[in-house]
Amino acid sequence: MNKATWNSLILSIAVLLISTIGGALIAQKLAEGDAGFSFLWFGCAVASLILILQLATFSSAKQKLFSQLLFLGFFGFSMVWFMSSLFFPIFWIKEIDISIKFILFAIFIAIMGFNLSRGWRTLNRRWNETGAQTFQAVFKENAAVGDWNKIVR
Repeated sequence: MNKATWNSLILSIAVLLISTIGGALIAQKLAEGDAGFSFLWFGCAVASLILILQLATFSSAKQKLFSQLLFLGFFGFSMVWFMSSLFFPIFWIKEIDISIKFILFAIFIAIMGFNLSRGWRTLNRRWNETGAQTFQAVFKENAAVGDWNKIVR
């Protein structure tokens, strides 16, 4: 199990920083007043939560399969925040009517739901084809560890 490395943690921190600062700059450019500063506070709260969750699972992710899955899932949240921070500054623009913002948010949620649904179906299909058998072969139940690289290939 080598996915929970310092490099992956540093990459996640970089993605969180770039997305938060980028979102604040976009908000400042598109909206008036201190919108960028307001988005920066919001972004820092979101990024901090994601980072805290990653740090909580980082040390045990090197030995425990479940912790590694959580760590990688939280890394996925970093990527979701990156994409969201390009979209969310729209909500700081006062000239856009609240109904338009609501419609845009609903579309955003629908797209996220569709992607989650599609990803879940793909995961289940691939797991049933090969993952379950490989998992049984390489998982050590008494230690709750396994070679994740062999399982996902």
